[in-house]
Amino acid sequence: MVDLSALAAPRSYELVAPMLSSPPGRLLEVGCGKGALAAELASRGWQVLGVDPDEEAGEAARQRGIEVLTGTLEDLAADAAFDVVLFTRSLHHVEDLPGTLRLARRHLGPGGRLVLEEFGRERIDAAAAAFVYDSADLLTAAGVAEEGDEHNNGHGHNHGHEHNHEHGDQPPPTDPLERWEFQRGSGAPHPLHTGAEMLAELGRYGSVRETTCETLWRLPLVRVTDAEAGPRIAAVLWRAELRRIEDGSLPAIGFVAAVTV
Repeated sequence: MVDLSALAAPRSYELVAPMLSSPPGRLLEVGCGKGALAAELASRGWQVLGVDPDEEAGEAARQRGIEVLTGTLEDLAADAAFDVVLFTRSLHHVEDLPGTLRLARRHLGPGGRLVLEEFGRERIDAAAAAFVYDSADLLTAAGVAEEGDEHNNGHGHNHGHEHNHEHGDQPPPTDPLERWEFQRGSGAPHPLHTGAEMLAELGRYGSVRETTCETLWRLPLVRVTDAEAGPRIAAVLWRAELRRIEDGSLPAIGFVAAVTV
């Protein structure tokens, strides 16, 4: 597969920018993946440190000029201080949701911001699951994508929580919603957190600003193998999801939320 993470970075920036304070400033991106959004933020004047447990993804981010700590928030120096701590489709993976946000809060000074770009897994319905899998299967049939797993954090790598090892070699169900739950992985170390859970914990630190958004279009992209066709595929999927959200045939499962502490 090719690295198509940069295709979603401009849209991610558009979504999170209204929730950020004005640069310059220090920003910590938790779950920076291959660094596409971090590079976009750096180009806008932010001093960015990325944190990600995946060494390969971290090296890709470094190639984009981003300083990356391979590990988790727990590995960050106790006195590290930031104006913004940004979680980009990574908070739903953490085992200790309250503890992770408490730790993130400790790295913010007065007026600092906790910002999430996330999705609510409980907002998935049959139409949303069908959009993901029908799109991915069509791309595979067209020869521009490979068989694989759409369930990752949107950066082109996963954190190991999406595959259901309890099922062994059992084939996934054919029903899209059952397939979503099957691949999400009841055999994971812990369940993925819901949007409601993340927003409730975020609300412990202040008044939450939230906007909903599209996010399903990102998932089939991780299987694309044709770098030349990738940008066109991304644009078509993005517009298709937006149209369906606007006409009410798809739920907006993504959200961006922030609190000022």
